[in-house]
Amino acid sequence: MSVMLQRRTVLSAGLAALSLATLGGGSAQAQAARLRMLWWGSQERADRTNKAIAAYKQVKPDLDIAGEFAGWSDYWPRLATQVAGRNAPDLIQMDYRYIFEYGRRGALAPLDDYIGK
Repeated sequence: MSVMLQRRTVLSAGLAALSLATLGGGSAQAQAARLRMLWWGSQERADRTNKAIAAYKQVKPDLDIAGEFAGWSDYWPRLATQVAGRNAPDLIQMDYRYIFEYGRRGALAPLDDYIGK
């Protein structure tokens, strides 16, 4: 149960940080911001993630998050192809094994400035 809570916490924090970066800390925008999000998992996990996105939209109605998912074995080739083609999603689910590799290649934006001291 605590693993799901940690994942939800990470998802919420990531969405909050990226929405702050995208929306300039809550300033009014004339047009809705659109983000793409990619994650791995089953249909059940996709349903839960889409519910979390819908709940977040209640707080940030001007933010549109287009979600897409794939199974574990299809996810990594899809992500690698999108990153190589400079068409990476704005929000991604990242396994610890890959964080260093994608960070080293400059494919991950540092979020240090959005995390409290």
